[in-house]
Amino acid sequence: MTRPAFQRGEESVIRIAEGPLSDFTRTLLGRAGYDALSADAATRAVMHGSLLGVDSHGVRLVPHYVRVVEGGRVNGRPRFSFSGSLRAS
Repeated sequence: MTRPAFQRGEESVIRIAEGPLSDFTRTLLGRAGYDALSADAATRAVMHGSLLGVDSHGVRLVPHYVRVVEGGRVNGRPRFSFSGSLRAS
């Protein structure tokens, strides 16, 4: 749900409930080319930033994340492989 906007200095602030914003973010990333696992991880990361009030690392970055995948700079569907060559691995 969207809450009414209020003024903070020169900017308007709109509050959106966590669930719908998280769902919307995950959908945007999926449509941009992220696989489900990557879209979920990125969504959790940006939501964490926004919920802690660290907007520089929050949902305001979603348009950037969409652009870098759509532009081919970042692989939204990585394939991980791990090989053990040391005793700790």
